[in-house]
Amino acid sequence: MKKGFYTLLLGLIFALPAQAQTQVEPPENAPKESKAGNYGKDGFYTRFDVGYADGANRRTERNAFWRAGVGERWTDYFRTEFTIQRNRHELGGIRVVDGRVGETLGTASVIAGMVNAYVDVFKIKGVSPYVHAGAGGSWNKMKTLWMNGQNLSGQRNFEFAWQVGAGIGIDLPQNLILDIGYTYIDLGTFSTRRMNTASGIIRSHHEEIRLREAYIGLRYNF
Repeated sequence: MKKGFYTLLLGLIFALPAQAQTQVEPPENAPKESKAGNYGKDGFYTRFDVGYADGANRRTERNAFWRAGVGERWTDYFRTEFTIQRNRHELGGIRVVDGRVGETLGTASVIAGMVNAYVDVFKIKGVSPYVHAGAGGSWNKMKTLWMNGQNLSGQRNFEFAWQVGAGIGIDLPQNLILDIGYTYIDLGTFSTRRMNTASGIIRSHHEEIRLREAYIGLRYNF
C-alpha cells in the first residue's frame, strides 16, 4: 500500500503541480493505466503496417505493401527495430533498354529486411512525433518487362537498401499505438537478363528502385 501511495504522489507532483499536496490513494479495484507508448518505459514491442508506395522516378507505379517487425525501446527517446517488408510493383512508362526506346509494362517484387533506429522527439497528450533511419538488404525480382512486344526476362538481385522517414505515434488503449508515417526508401536495383533476339543482343538492363511510402499501422507494447 505504501508503494502505491508514493507512486501516486510522484505522479501528482509531475503531472499536476498545482495539486501536489492532494495525496489520495487509488481504490483497490481501480483500472491499471495502459503502457501504450509511455515514455520512460523500456520494453519489447511488435508492429504491423500497410501502405502505398509510389516510384520516385515515376516509372514504378503506385502499389500496396505490408511490413512487420519487432522493436525495443532503450530510453525515453530512442528505440530500434528489425522489420521485413513485401512490395509488389507494376512497372510502366517509357524506358531506354540497351539503346532501344519504348513503352514498357511489367511486374516486380521486393522482400527487404531492415534494421532501423528511431528518435521520439517529444510527447504531448499521447502523441509522439518521430524520425527514423535504417539500412539492410533487399531481395529484388523483376518478373517480366515487356517493351515493343518483346518480353525481356527478369532476374533476381540481392541489394543494399536504406531508408529515412518520419511519422507520429498516437496512444491507444490496450497497450497499442497507432503509427502513421512517411518513408523514402532506396532498395537497390531491378535487372533484366542479357538476351539474344532476332534483332540482335539486348544487354542486361539495370534500374534503381527508389520509393516514397505512406503507411499506417499498429505497435503493441508487451
